[in-house]
Amino acid sequence: MKADTYERVNITLPKSTLKLIDGATKKGNRSGFINEAIAFYLKNRTQQSLRERLKEGYIAQVQESLKMVREAEAADDELWDRLYKDEK
Repeated sequence: MKADTYERVNITLPKSTLKLIDGATKKGNRSGFINEAIAFYLKNRTQQSLRERLKEGYIAQVQESLKMVREAEAADDELWDRLYKDEK
């Protein structure tokens, strides 16, 4: 597998953020830490987006199922009414 190539970029972060990064990583490994943090964030964001889309799909499916149940109940009630009236 080919190793990733690297490109130098300039970013601006608040000093407080840099202090947090420096406290969480070994000296000289800011880039590695930031790379790992971004990859983690993007993966979780993608997973969260998928969860939200699945949830929306499940809700729509439940609503459609409930609609079908109500329609079936109405038809069933109508049939029972006809049958009951025929018995009278």
